[in-house]
Amino acid sequence: MLPFKNLLSYLIDIPLEEKSTTHNPSLKLYLAKGQLKLITKGAVYSYGNLYYNFRESFERLHISKKQINSVLVLGLGTGSVIQLLEQKCRLNASYDIVEIDPEVVSLFEKYKSDYIHAPCHITVADALSYMSKNQKKYELICMDIFNDCTVPVNFETEEFLTNLRNALSEHGVLLYNRLSIDVADQTKNEAFYETFRRIFMKSKIIKMEFNWMFVAE
Repeated sequence: MLPFKNLLSYLIDIPLEEKSTTHNPSLKLYLAKGQLKLITKGAVYSYGNLYYNFRESFERLHISKKQINSVLVLGLGTGSVIQLLEQKCRLNASYDIVEIDPEVVSLFEKYKSDYIHAPCHITVADALSYMSKNQKKYELICMDIFNDCTVPVNFETEEFLTNLRNALSEHGVLLYNRLSIDVADQTKNEAFYETFRRIFMKSKIIKMEFNWMFVAE
């Protein structure tokens, strides 16, 4: 990014790109506080190393102290999860990324060299289908899939959660992001947790102002 534009972004959000895709009718990319911020009509999909829900979770769980070599990221955005792990947690890991929207992948590829240097293998696919066929094990899985501000119901099922569990290494960690904006969200999250803890016996929730992070270790 140009230095002037980067400095200006601390005063105002600078528009960079706007797209409408099959999977995301409204995608807007901004430079904000020196970071890439990708938003839809109702949610922030990505916000560089300021993506506070994952950033705070990594800090609370001391992710940087764990032996993590392979990471699976479900839902790409502009790569905030990868950027945080690389810059804030100082992880030296390789990343498998699953993203259904090729336009999101295109944005990531266009801008990643300014922020991300870790090896990334991207699969353009429905994560539901991907996980049903996956045979690999990961030390860390980050689940960050939304349709605007809602997690699609197919990703709340016992079958999908079981596939996530089977993809974790022996001491692996799963972080599953959900919004918690209002009472309705909290009610849905509490119901989801009943399913989550049936699959992951050792689990907990990190509750934040606008997100609940479901953790399995």
